[in-house]
Amino acid sequence: MSIKLKLSLVIISVLTIVGSMMWGILYWQNNRVLNDHMAADIKNAVSYNSQLVNAYMDRIQSSVTSLASDPSIVDALVSRDKRKLEQASLKFTTIVESENSVEDIALFEVRGSGCIVIATSKVAQSIVGQNFSERDYCKGVLKIKETYVSSAFVGVVTKHPNISVVVPVENSNGEMIGFVMGVVKFDELRGYLWDLQNDSKVEIMDRNGVMFLDTTSKIETLGNLSTVEDAELMEIEQSISNGVHEWYFRDDDNFIGYKFNGSMTIIYEQSATSLMGLSHSLNYTILASLLVLIILSFLVIFIFLDSITNRISRLSKISSDIANGQFNIELNEKDMKAKDETAILAMTFVDMAKKLKDLYDNLDNKVKERTSELEKTGADLKKALDESSRLNKVMVGREIEMAKLKKGQEQQKNS
Repeated sequence: MSIKLKLSLVIISVLTIVGSMMWGILYWQNNRVLNDHMAADIKNAVSYNSQLVNAYMDRIQSSVTSLASDPSIVDALVSRDKRKLEQASLKFTTIVESENSVEDIALFEVRGSGCIVIATSKVAQSIVGQNFSERDYCKGVLKIKETYVSSAFVGVVTKHPNISVVVPVENSNGEMIGFVMGVVKFDELRGYLWDLQNDSKVEIMDRNGVMFLDTTSKIETLGNLSTVEDAELMEIEQSISNGVHEWYFRDDDNFIGYKFNGSMTIIYEQSATSLMGLSHSLNYTILASLLVLIILSFLVIFIFLDSITNRISRLSKISSDIANGQFNIELNEKDMKAKDETAILAMTFVDMAKKLKDLYDNLDNKVKERTSELEKTGADLKKALDESSRLNKVMVGREIEMAKLKKGQEQQKNS
């Protein structure tokens, strides 16, 4: 496996690991920030809608309180004069027709623990004289003898869910002798609530945990909820009973926040789908950006790596040429201009090749000189050998002559 391939695999592995770690951290951070942001938005939305509901209810309470302290209304309740009660009913009708937030107004007489209607607007004339002692608005105001916001109930005339604001009417001795009840107009309240997003909604439930208003749909029957909605309300009701009057949580599909103001609970729901869709979109964008960054980084590194490995390849070729006795090495202009370690190594190889060439050339000359010297020495030695052979022959000839001469002399003596 070539060094280029090995380094490429290492770089790809490192970039992949680092990129995965970065994406994991950014994914976690992104989800955490979005959840924190949504929690803050839900809390602000709940607070804002709670203020709107309170302002709406305060407006109704102001109108009802004004009627409960109106001398003509008090006089009609005390005197039970038919003409005065008719005038009170006419006043109620005028207010109902001019006030968008009030659906009906009625004057009740308190008899012990019972509540009897004695005057109302023309919309509900049929209920005059009826006993509503079992209604929550009757029991509630008799118990606290102060302004009271009732729990949800089904209207006798309208036949749809209602809540009411009840204000006591007192006689000159400060005793509660009756009360004025203003029925809240839900259609106006539904439109009054802030609901900018299509995937969010506001719900309101009474102090008993019964939902009576939903900004996304009209409630016709109290307590007719889906299993999911019922579970959500039970969870909220349980939290309120534990003293948690303001809270934020999330179920599978929604981010939910609520606020309990003592008489009703304002609930704000934001679909988790849109936020999670945004989160996924951001995460995919981050992932795509990281992939592009990794690819670009790899390309840049690969180009740089290719440049280095090419120089290493040229260095390998130079060393191979030197090993083969080729000392005439020349660097290209790119290698000569480079200032990195490979360029220094290449220049070192070139210097080494020049020195080896010089050494080789000097050695060749010395070999030739030594050969010439040896040849000359050989010629002198041969000449000496020839001379020595000649002298040897002369000496041998002389010795032979001497021997012959000596032998002749001995023969002469013997003869």
